[in-house]
Amino acid sequence: MSDSLNHSLLSGEYSRREIIAKSALLLAAAGLPEFARAGHSGEQRLPRAVALEWSAVETLYALGLTPVAVSDITGYNNWVSKPAIPPAVTELGLRTEPNLELLASLAPDLLILPEHSPLSVSRLEQIAPVWQYSFAVPGKSLLSVATDNILQLASRLGRDTEARKYLSDYAQQQAGYRQQLQPFAGKKILMFTLMSSRQALVLTPDSLFGEVLQQLGLHCAWQGATSIWGSVIIGIEQLLTCDADYVLQFSHNDQPLLDSLSGSPLWQQMPFNQNHRRWLVEPVWLYGSLYSAQRFARILTQVSREWHA
Repeated sequence: MSDSLNHSLLSGEYSRREIIAKSALLLAAAGLPEFARAGHSGEQRLPRAVALEWSAVETLYALGLTPVAVSDITGYNNWVSKPAIPPAVTELGLRTEPNLELLASLAPDLLILPEHSPLSVSRLEQIAPVWQYSFAVPGKSLLSVATDNILQLASRLGRDTEARKYLSDYAQQQAGYRQQLQPFAGKKILMFTLMSSRQALVLTPDSLFGEVLQQLGLHCAWQGATSIWGSVIIGIEQLLTCDADYVLQFSHNDQPLLDSLSGSPLWQQMPFNQNHRRWLVEPVWLYGSLYSAQRFARILTQVSREWHA
């Protein structure tokens, strides 16, 4: 603030309306987003953010925010499930082909999508500012990238306090889960979800949940091929030879598929089925944010109460 303006404000040379107008100009010059500026009531309005990818819903939730619109809510409910999306949130259509006309009509403050999204950023920027986040960064763990994403979005939206609290709570909870899982330290956990009656998607040691296992003192049972996403699609026969102490199978509204497998001789021969060491768990986004990592750790700890060390 300039000395002359500061003197004028303090000396009362400006009316209240003029002070508000001058303050708005100063805030704009500082580059603060419109939603971060206090209105006449002195309160900041919540940003109208749009999640064009599912993990963005989670990151917004971690900051205490709900998106005004989300792409493919049906798919989200099948593969992610939580946090629950309120009915008032607008459905935008496919993640690869959202309804841009509808999107523009919502007058959003920020559009959030991953760097690997096929959507045209230049086209989206004609509607609203865009923030892109990473999933994997060379030389960094997925958990550290997910942490960076929360901090960066918080800075963008003026939610630094909420971010710090969330990260503090996350660290405290993970420490608690590690302590509860200590009797099973070193155990090997196989994690997969079915893609068809013949194929499964298996999570690898360098997946988000593989990193969580390591953080909690456990190991990922799958030691075969991997990918940048920390997952591979395999024939389900390959599960026969995977040495695992316990198995977590993620559902995704695929009960008909499970029913079709129940009579399969191959499925019945799986060691984890014969030994009753497979647990079917609720959907958790396999390529999600720190929120997904937190949910996975909680589910894992809950399931472990049925294990025998």
